[in-house]
Amino acid sequence: MSAVLAEAPAALLKRPQTFDEIQGRERFTAPLDHAAHALREVLTDYHFPKEVPCGLKSCRQPHKHGYLVLTEDGAETNIGQQCGKTHFGEEVFSLARSDYTRRREREELVARAQQLQVTAADIGRSITDLIQRPYGAKWAMRVTQELESVIGAGLVDSLRVSTLTDELAVLTTRRRSDDEIENIMAANRGLSRERATYEDQVIGRLLPATWLGFDFRQRLVVDLQGPLGSFRTMTVLDMPSPRLKAEVKRFDGYEKTLESAAEAAASALRFLNAENLAMVALWIPSHVKGASAALREWVDGKEYRSLLQGAPK
Repeated sequence: MSAVLAEAPAALLKRPQTFDEIQGRERFTAPLDHAAHALREVLTDYHFPKEVPCGLKSCRQPHKHGYLVLTEDGAETNIGQQCGKTHFGEEVFSLARSDYTRRREREELVARAQQLQVTAADIGRSITDLIQRPYGAKWAMRVTQELESVIGAGLVDSLRVSTLTDELAVLTTRRRSDDEIENIMAANRGLSRERATYEDQVIGRLLPATWLGFDFRQRLVVDLQGPLGSFRTMTVLDMPSPRLKAEVKRFDGYEKTLESAAEAAASALRFLNAENLAMVALWIPSHVKGASAALREWVDGKEYRSLLQGAPK
């Protein structure tokens, strides 16, 4: 069997939705004798809900997923993946399929990039709105700064870690009664009286500080807003596929990024609930002198009330 011809490839076809579209093509031939027709290229892939027969005379095996191919003399037929390798030769078919896959991926990549360019202005407005709006990203970053100024950056980072590890229980230490101590020591031989005397009790649970683990500046400004301007004016047809793929990947998931950012900012507002902050004051370790008192004082002050208004400042 001859190799795939080094001619200019035919234009890619829109993926057919029905087998009738394939059978209705002017040059479609089935059954086709593969021995008399060398493979030239793959025109398109197809995926049907019901099986269709292979177009090769020596096969005719039903399949749902296959390819419409062009032979070197201009005839077209449909084949399954395995029968393409078997009847046209694995090397010949693999080369044709790889070339088609590369061209199809490039076509879809360019189309997606151009689609994103058309909507780039809307994307930019959505990003700016999320950053600047009341209770938005800029406001959430202000919440972080305010908390760090009140209880310290170390405790704020501990809140971030506790959220990530889901260790949000607030504990207090209770001294057991003498009878309880004796019973525990009797049931646990070798346990010291000191260890038997006290127990930790859960008195509440903090709301997750999700926004502390979301890098608003990196995710929204550096990754999206900054590169968006240059992306809008790029000539995508001239860009090599690896770079174009990276640009498309950057903006293709922007909606999910904005959703994550919005939810992160919303978690900051929930966290500022006065009852939750009272629990935070109890969560702060006793050795961090003055932090609990500072937090309680802050909640009673004008800075806290101002923050609840949602202004990014």
